[in-house]
Amino acid sequence: MSSSFWKLKALLKKNFYEMKRNVFSTLVEILFPIIVILLFYILKTIFDVDNHEFDIEEGSLKNFTKKRSVFNSNIIPQLNMTSNVTNNIDNIPSIDNMIPDIEIYGMSIQPTFRICSLFGLNSELRSAIATIGVPDEIKEKMIKESIYFSPYTGFLLNRSNFMDFENEDEMNNYLKSSEYGKNKDNPLICFGISFSEDKINHKYNYSLHYFDNNNERYEGMSDVPKSSFLRDPFQTNPDFDSYSKYQHNGYTYIMKIITDYIYSQEVSNETKINFGILPMKYNSYKSDRFGSIIGEIGPFFIICSYVSSIGLYVYRMVFEKETRVKEGMKIMGLTDGIYFLSYLIQYIIISIFDSVVISFIFLLLFTKTPFIVLFLMIFLFSLNVFSLAFCFQSFIEKAKESLILSLILYFLMFFFYMLVVSDNSSYIVKVGLSVFPCSTIYF
Repeated sequence: MSSSFWKLKALLKKNFYEMKRNVFSTLVEILFPIIVILLFYILKTIFDVDNHEFDIEEGSLKNFTKKRSVFNSNIIPQLNMTSNVTNNIDNIPSIDNMIPDIEIYGMSIQPTFRICSLFGLNSELRSAIATIGVPDEIKEKMIKESIYFSPYTGFLLNRSNFMDFENEDEMNNYLKSSEYGKNKDNPLICFGISFSEDKINHKYNYSLHYFDNNNERYEGMSDVPKSSFLRDPFQTNPDFDSYSKYQHNGYTYIMKIITDYIYSQEVSNETKINFGILPMKYNSYKSDRFGSIIGEIGPFFIICSYVSSIGLYVYRMVFEKETRVKEGMKIMGLTDGIYFLSYLIQYIIISIFDSVVISFIFLLLFTKTPFIVLFLMIFLFSLNVFSLAFCFQSFIEKAKESLILSLILYFLMFFFYMLVVSDNSSYIVKVGLSVFPCSTIYF
């Protein structure tokens, strides 16, 4: 035991003298992580946090309601579906003229089917609507109302826009086919409706289908907010993006059309519903543009800050292996355990200092996160980096190559995070990629 202690002490002394001899590399090892995180903090200070006050931004509750809210009613007159009316859109009266008291509500009219047209969020014409068991009365109603809204949406429905499927499996197979969206015979689908009714037992069942969340064509885009993640816990401002999607996707409009049909079957043709979409009023909020991207660039800066550590330690250990210094020490009774422990102790001393300083810098950014949480996150990540250095040095033989190869492998692991954050990644893939430090820091 005492022999091992003296060997460890001798190695630590050797490492200390090497650090004194190579002052520049020692300073890089100690200060580089701190400098990188300081740059991250300076980058944050460039972005101003905007304070929004309701009275200044919106002016009044009426202005807010008119600007942010939408309204749909049964004010649109019934049309005779003749070819004359359908084709002569110029003769259709203005929506504003049909709703003279819309100012009472302080709300703008709801333009339906906007997401199907070039005016939609995806800026792409998706002219087809998938239907499963949808009655003709519902289709006719949608066609009629699309005529009035076409000047506002750039989209006009007719019978050919509806694609009938036997069941949801057939519809999903069409969406997954290689010919989907390639030609006029295989048009892009805007959304889908499944409908079934049992008039004898007075039972009705329907589903609305939006496909872009699960379609590689619209990766990162969606017509409706994902129900699995409705609120970002770090968001400080109202979620106007999700609200805007509900304003213009026609989701509530289709529900109204179907509900009106059910009322007509069960009560009377005169029983209909109106609906409005209103946001919650705010008093004030802070808009932090940097905060919205910190989850992406924060881990990148942490990963970059330990580039010097992994490069230097791999180089030192491979250099001693290449010059036979390590072999000479082994001949004198040195074991691998003592050898690696000496480097680990040296690394931990420096890492604790860096982790404390970096955690204090992070406290200026993440004011509500406890210091111990930040410290443990940085310190444990640094230990992961050191274990990676041990791994790399074991199969690299040349000191000159070790620096380049270790950094290349390190940054290759950084790109694995794309698989980690993807919604399509399985649990097993995420657990497997957790072996790599660059992936774990993204978690």
